[in-house]
Amino acid sequence: MKTKKIIVAGSTRNNSYSQRLANHIVEPFREDYETDLIKISHLSFYRQDYQTANAPAEYEDFWSKTRSSDAVLLFRTENLRSQ
Repeated sequence: MKTKKIIVAGSTRNNSYSQRLANHIVEPFREDYETDLIKISHLSFYRQDYQTANAPAEYEDFWSKTRSSDAVLLFRTENLRSQ
């Protein structure tokens, strides 16, 4: 059984640097690992209330995928100009 890795590209922009970097880094491991690239562009703004009840279906799906994985690799956005 292959180790399951989840890759989260933190940028919502199409063809973003972080998404391209994630694909490039993960490519050599695809033979040995089961990988799944999760995009976050469809997720609404997060509210802490979602942890207790009435979470949107897209969050339930996101959490289900991350909980069932052996590892999560997070590539955050490249726009740091606001910091």
